[in-house]
Amino acid sequence: VVVGGAFDRATVDEIASDHDVVDVEPDALMKIASLSQEAPAGIVRTGARSVGDGGENVAVCVVDTGIDYRLPDLIDRYVGGHDFVHGDDDPMDDHGHGTHVAGIIAADDDTQGVVGMAPHALLLAEKALSSKGSGSYSNIIAAVNACVDDGASVMLPHHAPFSEENPRLCQVSTADLQGLGCSS
Repeated sequence: VVVGGAFDRATVDEIASDHDVVDVEPDALMKIASLSQEAPAGIVRTGARSVGDGGENVAVCVVDTGIDYRLPDLIDRYVGGHDFVHGDDDPMDDHGHGTHVAGIIAADDDTQGVVGMAPHALLLAEKALSSKGSGSYSNIIAAVNACVDDGASVMLPHHAPFSEENPRLCQVSTADLQGLGCSS
């Protein structure tokens, strides 16, 4: 049982002495977090919001599970993409990870929720990973090449197989030739 209210010291001591009472704590005021827009702590720590122009006219290509481009923070940032998992031009996220990544990059600077590192950047979604978070190397390479074809300035091949263990995969994509690089 929880009892709230203002009690004098004698009453608090009496309640606390009851063997059925587990604990007596002072009542305190709880407040929800501010409803004003905030940059996530990681963005603040990196100082990313204090440099550049918020990604104005920069196309960022996210190679991941897609993007839920219907979300209010992303709807005005999304400019297109492809779904290499289902073979169509609708890279709707059916996992959530790609949307999370897109929000970190470019969540809208709109006085609500959080703001992305580059809130004026444009988002391209190249869905290469399935609802289970996995995808074939060939789909990932096709998605990376689509980033180049779609004119991306920055590419994030999240969970892409481009690494020291697989240097050949970068060589078969066109990204390195276009100066986007293939490091994940």
